[in-house]
Amino acid sequence: MTSVSVFCPCSLLPLLPAAHHSAIRNSRKTPLNSSTSQLLNLPLSFQLSAPPIRSYSFYVRRCNGDFPATIAMYPDPLSSRTVGASAPTLRGRLSAFTLPQSRGRAGAFTLIELLVVITIIAILMGLLFPVFRGVQDQAKKTQAKNDLTQIVNAVNAFYTEYGVYPVDPTFTADAEYGNPDKPAHSNSDVMNALRAIDDPKGGPNKGHALNPKQVIFFNGPTVKDAKNPRAGFDSNGEFWDPWGSPPNSGPAALIGHYIIIIDCNYNGLTSAYTLGYSDLTYETVAPDTGVRVGAIAASLGKDGGYGTVIGNNPPNGDNKFKGSDDVISWQ
Repeated sequence: MTSVSVFCPCSLLPLLPAAHHSAIRNSRKTPLNSSTSQLLNLPLSFQLSAPPIRSYSFYVRRCNGDFPATIAMYPDPLSSRTVGASAPTLRGRLSAFTLPQSRGRAGAFTLIELLVVITIIAILMGLLFPVFRGVQDQAKKTQAKNDLTQIVNAVNAFYTEYGVYPVDPTFTADAEYGNPDKPAHSNSDVMNALRAIDDPKGGPNKGHALNPKQVIFFNGPTVKDAKNPRAGFDSNGEFWDPWGSPPNSGPAALIGHYIIIIDCNYNGLTSAYTLGYSDLTYETVAPDTGVRVGAIAASLGKDGGYGTVIGNNPPNGDNKFKGSDDVISWQ
């Protein structure tokens, strides 16, 4: 049991056994614990129903301060003396000996505690960061898939409305838009027609030539950062995927655009062209090999490569869809 130091007034000496007088006189304090209380015959929690004859106040010293306490003197229940007996015949009993609750030290961190907390937080952040990035990338893939589905649906709705696809009517072969390898056509050529926007640069929908009814088949957000466009339309009408252009894309400025391929020869099959992944199966209807739909669309994902990027040089990739971060409309 933890010892405390009791500062005992000299007036209590006659009431305590003579064997302890010397120690008390020498130091004016004596340790009070369970064993000491037995020697002094002062139980730590003993209280009689009779009123005390005397009470003495003193202080108990602990590491964090001195606290007041009280000793109440009662008649010895084993003595034949009465309550009026003289002081030397009385035995002291510690009654309701209580210490105030320790105030403790101020609620402040030590330097070591602070360093431990910072270290724990850093470890947790290191563990959670990959999880957070994985969740973030999955959310972007979901957004890209939704955009691609809406693009294909808008192209089909345009065909239902006009009987033709939103492409230059002079095209006789399937056309690919937004392809970073062969940027002959930007996806704005298609998207301006679907959004009923007069092409400001003299594209196929200039003067609403492709969409004279100005029916809006597609709506989408505008990019938030024109210098680092992603997840929306820029001022030229280009539709960017959620990742935008990867850091190592170099001069291939079209990386990050959605790729759209349309069946311009109307043979019922859209050529896969650059989206011909080696691990996917395609149909062939001369002269095209691809997917039996009117239009397909894709995003090259975070790394900007066909399949998994090779040599940190997008859009070069292993041309395998499985295991890559690419998103395509027909899978």
